[in-house]
Amino acid sequence: MAPKNRKGLSLVGDKPFRVVDEAYYEWSRRGTCNDRNYNPDLWFTQGKIPELSAKRICNNICPVREECLAFALTFMQEGVWGGTTDKERNKIRLERQIPGIRLTTLDLSA
Repeated sequence: MAPKNRKGLSLVGDKPFRVVDEAYYEWSRRGTCNDRNYNPDLWFTQGKIPELSAKRICNNICPVREECLAFALTFMQEGVWGGTTDKERNKIRLERQIPGIRLTTLDLSA
């Protein structure tokens, strides 16, 4: 297990990362993006049309939009999350002075 600093961040080398428990993002299973009627690539394909389509779905019918946005603001996710693009979330982070953490997926089974 990686050593932790005072803020609960694990340290690997000199870069902090957070190990996120699966329960933390359980809400994502209820997201419209997990609906089999939609192509999951829609949320991660760059371009105006895919972004607008994904944002429309998020903003109009997704029951977990707020949780999704909070997660993406905190963990600096790429793609459309919570009805916003990377660029829009960067602007929100600056306005709200949210530092953001790059989420690292680890295989802890070893």
